[in-house]
Amino acid sequence: MKILKLRGNSGVTLIEVTLSIAIFAVVISVSAQSLMGFYAAIDIQEQRVEAIQAARAILSDIRLMRADFNLPNDGYDWAALLAWIEDQNEAGWEQHLRDEGPNALPGHSLTVTASDLDGNPAEAGDNPMEIEVTTTWQDLRGRTSSSTVATIISER
Repeated sequence: MKILKLRGNSGVTLIEVTLSIAIFAVVISVSAQSLMGFYAAIDIQEQRVEAIQAARAILSDIRLMRADFNLPNDGYDWAALLAWIEDQNEAGWEQHLRDEGPNALPGHSLTVTASDLDGNPAEAGDNPMEIEVTTTWQDLRGRTSSSTVATIISER
């Protein structure tokens, strides 16, 4: 009968297993932190996109309403357009707020300002005029965020 000799111990020691688990835990925690930051950035970007879409919708409404203020003599009633914008500002542009639903923006508000090309508040005779829509909301961390979208409108 032959006796087999063991040629060293095979397997791992308890210290090696503990060390490998510790390294694995560090790698997993760093990866988790990175992913959490990534998902938070995506959520903030989604909020920004929603806010800008609301601002663009207002600019679209203003362009559509502009046709209602054409005068028969090929002129334009700028005073009526400015009055309509001011009325909508007082009402809060409620139809464009994203404060409820799946894509809600907490504390969402919209403000439209009209100015001449020098940056002064617009008056009835200014042609063209710059329209700025500022949208403000609370982000996921409770900080106030805002975005501004602008366009220039004229009689034609």
